Amino acid sequence: MTTASDDTTQAPTSWAVLKMRSLLDAPIPAESPSLLAAIRQIQTFYTTNSPATRRDLAPTLARRAVDSTKSVLDAFSDTHKQLQDVQKHIADMQKDVQALTKRLSGARSDASTVVSQTSQLRAKLSDAQYRAAVSTAFLNRFVLQGELAAALQSEEVNATFLQALHKLEQIDHDSRFLLRSRNQRAGLEALEFAATKKEEAYEKVFRFVQARCGTLDVDAEENEQEAALLREAIRALRARPMLLRYCAEGVGSARRASLVTRFVGALTEGGPGGMPRPIEMHAHDAMRYTNDMLAWMHQALASEKELINRLFTLEANTGDDTTRAHNEELALKVLNTVFDALCRPFRIRFEQALEQTLPVVVLYRLASLLEFYATTMSHLLGKDAALPEMLMECRSIAMYGFFSAWKSKMESFRLSGVGPSEDLVPPAAVNQSMTRLDEIMVTLDASLVPEDARHDQIAAVLEVILNPLQSLCESMASRNLSPVERQVFMANCIDSMRMPLMAYSFASSRVEQLTSIADNHIDNYIQLGTVIVLRRCGLAERARILAEAKQTAALTSSQGTETSKRKPLSRIPGMDVEALSISVKNFYALLFSGSTVGSSEVLKPPHVNKITNVRWRNRARAAVAESLAATHTEIFKALQDSTNEYGEDAIATVGMRDPEKVKLILTNGGGNSK
Repeated sequence: MTTASDDTTQAPTSWAVLKMRSLLDAPIPAESPSLLAAIRQIQTFYTTNSPATRRDLAPTLARRAVDSTKSVLDAFSDTHKQLQDVQKHIADMQKDVQALTKRLSGARSDASTVVSQTSQLRAKLSDAQYRAAVSTAFLNRFVLQGELAAALQSEEVNATFLQALHKLEQIDHDSRFLLRSRNQRAGLEALEFAATKKEEAYEKVFRFVQARCGTLDVDAEENEQEAALLREAIRALRARPMLLRYCAEGVGSARRASLVTRFVGALTEGGPGGMPRPIEMHAHDAMRYTNDMLAWMHQALASEKELINRLFTLEANTGDDTTRAHNEELALKVLNTVFDALCRPFRIRFEQALEQTLPVVVLYRLASLLEFYATTMSHLLGKDAALPEMLMECRSIAMYGFFSAWKSKMESFRLSGVGPSEDLVPPAAVNQSMTRLDEIMVTLDASLVPEDARHDQIAAVLEVILNPLQSLCESMASRNLSPVERQVFMANCIDSMRMPLMAYSFASSRVEQLTSIADNHIDNYIQLGTVIVLRRCGLAERARILAEAKQTAALTSSQGTETSKRKPLSRIPGMDVEALSISVKNFYALLFSGSTVGSSEVLKPPHVNKITNVRWRNRARAAVAESLAATHTEIFKALQDSTNEYGEDAIATVGMRDPEKVKLILTNGGGNSK
């Protein structure tokens, strides 16, 4: 028992001892903040350190802990109440949340329906907006609106009206594409609308162009805007070829009437303020009168052509070549229609101007002037235009008058019966005619006619002028003139006709022809003059015999006949030594007589000084001298030729001189003989 009790007693003691030891052995946590705080708290009520107080420390602490707990409970009672209130509020809120959740669930169900409806409405809105855009685009493209519709309804044709007409053309064009799609009904309605409006619009444009073109002043700068509007209006009418053709005819008629009015005004009234003066003030001067009318017509043509081209032709960079060519042809047709009106007024006045007697030179200048303007205007109006043709007809009238006047003049010269003068110079008819011809040549040379055309024109003129002159001169030469005088006279006349033509290249062929004729007359003169001079010297018969003998010798030589059968010259009458001696002495007497050797007038061809052309005169003298020298040489050779049986001393017997020296004296017209 004792053992058990001891064991029981020892067990707690051992535990306490062990506990105490562990406490004692454990380090004092003096630095523990909580311990320090607890100790400081104990110091507030544990002021005395006695055994009693130490024994009461634990109960005191327990009591104080209970008091503290009570105070804490008292303090937390309000908090508990508040927490209960909060819990109550939370419960209420939970109920509300549950209610809201329930309502939200219902709202979510309703919202899905709204969202679905909203999506549907949004899709419908998008479709409606698309349809509205399509409708707006359709209306803008296929229906006239606003200002364009109002302009189309108005009677005034302006730029907006033409813009509306262009819009109608576009509607017509686009409507045809609709007809190829599923929207055929809309296309038909738009096409019908455009067609109805277009016809009315084109009628208005047509009337507008007809009304305005006639009053448009081509020279007024302020009308440029109106001209531009007319140009656009006519351009719009190209979509209606029939209306465009009628419009062109109307424009041509209107401009035609305006042009005639202005032409008559220029003739009778002149320009603004009297300057320039009326053209008919110079009606007495046919040249100036015609030139002023033609100059006015040419200026008017340039202005009208510019206007018509602006109205009817396209710009260079617009339209195809076929369309542009068609419009240019139409503009040219209108221009011809306009200027056809001037044909009759001009021709009447021109023919009246020709009723007075005009010099032939003036008539030719008129013809040249008319041809120049006809060529110039044909470049602007075309080759087949009536106005250039009328001018060429007037030129023909002037040329007919020119040729008639010239023939009348030649006839009066022929009937005058005037013969050649003693000095054989060309008659007054030739000089006067060539003076006028020179003026004509100057006129033709100053013209712009091509070289080939000049050749043709001058050929006709020279045919009319020179041929009668040549006939007149030949007729005069055939009366009371010897053959030699006739050749000199004709050479002088031909030279007088030839000289004025030499300065002009286009008359070169006629100059060559006249030169050839004159050379023939000089050649004939040389032949006749040589015979006369040889006859004066007594050598004519000898020269004839020598020439025949030479010809016979040449013939027998070509036929192979022996020359020994030819009769010697010494046996031919007049060719014996005595006859030759007399003739040669007579020739030498003439050659060496006078103040200068070889200067005897007997040895010179007759009337040689009357040849007016110095070159031809010297040529005739030289040719006759050459013939004399050749005859002298032939006689000398004949005396030397043994076949002629003159003997060895025949040259000395006849008294022949050195042929070369004689030739030198004759050709130089002087010198000493040895």
